[in-house]
Amino acid sequence: MKAWLKKSWIWIMLVIAMIAILWVKYASGDVTSAQSMIDRYKVSYATDGPSNTLVQFQKNINIPQLGKQEPTEFEMSYSDETDSPVLTFMDTESDDLYWIGCAYSLANNQIAFQYSYQDEDNDYTSSAEVWYKVSKTGKLEETSRKISGNAHTGTTSQVESIIKSYQPVIGYLVQRRMNIETMKSFTKYLHDNSKKIVKNWTKADDSQRDLGDKMQKERKQKFFSATFTPNYSKSQWKKYILERANQLGIRGAKIQVDKLELDTAAYLDYDYELTSSFGDDDSEQEAGYYSNDIGGDGDDVFTVIDANKVKYLVVLPLKLYDSANLDSVTLTTQERNYYYTMDGVDDAMIKAFVPADSQPTKAEITGNIVIAPPAK
Repeated sequence: MKAWLKKSWIWIMLVIAMIAILWVKYASGDVTSAQSMIDRYKVSYATDGPSNTLVQFQKNINIPQLGKQEPTEFEMSYSDETDSPVLTFMDTESDDLYWIGCAYSLANNQIAFQYSYQDEDNDYTSSAEVWYKVSKTGKLEETSRKISGNAHTGTTSQVESIIKSYQPVIGYLVQRRMNIETMKSFTKYLHDNSKKIVKNWTKADDSQRDLGDKMQKERKQKFFSATFTPNYSKSQWKKYILERANQLGIRGAKIQVDKLELDTAAYLDYDYELTSSFGDDDSEQEAGYYSNDIGGDGDDVFTVIDANKVKYLVVLPLKLYDSANLDSVTLTTQERNYYYTMDGVDDAMIKAFVPADSQPTKAEITGNIVIAPPAK
């Protein structure tokens, strides 16, 4: 009986010890390996120059609401300029004029609260930098502070208030999210392995880009094979263009094929929408329209209409919206039926066009021809 009680007591003590270890780990933050940190937060961008390194991470760090301080979300990044490794936690509310967050420095094994607020003209700036040592339990011990303020962007008392409100946030970060020892080991790992990290990210990014290019090429091929291409003769196009001009009430229209300077073409195609290329192949313009040609011999040759001494740019359809979708095409000017443009091509758009095995109606052919007036 005594032996049984003795064994039970040992087991109870072991369980208590395990609970204590887990609590200490939880209370002192997440101590974990550098590689598992990278796996958890995932590198979103990495570059390694001769004098600086930058590594940015995808996953943000969330801090719940603490007292009156609203929930905080940090974007994490690593930088190393002139051999000074720093792990930065930037509040996602930051922008070009307002920056707030904290940073861990490997050089002095401390964490700093950093704040800067500038007016739009950069004439006035309020700022703060407060450094803390962090105990093993995560308690912050201030070692130095530098504060500036003014009436335009915040007085020193207002800056002091912001510092005070963020102290619990930094405390929570080092107690519940990532303790100071983890910051130290992770920053050192990033410093020692920056070239490998950049190389791995670049390789993965190139692979993802290649996959994206392949998928885009497949979508483009599918689009072009599944939809009708209006390959009409020069005389047929002229007939349809004149019909379209008549629909729009343009009287005395005369079709010309002009060699235009780019600035003149831009004046007619003033939103630069109609000559943008689709994909890498310039011969396959953006699915929708191309502005040249029905007989031209180069990129600077355009089909135009001259009517009563006014020139209109004619934009012929590469693909045809069907009758049901013709009226829902995005209009880029208020002159309805003059100036259609399209979004990028994807699989979902195929059904909006005349199928490859169908014959378009006359209304679909003429309705897809754009006659763009000059810029006002």
